[in-house]
Amino acid sequence: MEWKNVIAQIQTVRGLTQPQIAAKAGCAQATISDLARGKTTEPRHSLGVRLLALMETDSKRRRRVARETTEAI
Repeated sequence: MEWKNVIAQIQTVRGLTQPQIAAKAGCAQATISDLARGKTTEPRHSLGVRLLALMETDSKRRRRVARETTEAI
């Protein structure tokens, strides 16, 4: 898994900055920066889980919005 892609996707889809991602993931902004630049390629398991949870939450939200939009039409 390319963690820099995960960070980029969270930034793009959720509209979060690196400091915001760090705050939500419970780590330092420098850690997120290192992942985004590819300097760090293997975060601790717990951080990886939290980052993936940020992505998962967003995909669930997108499905709900799409469903609500379809139902309104």
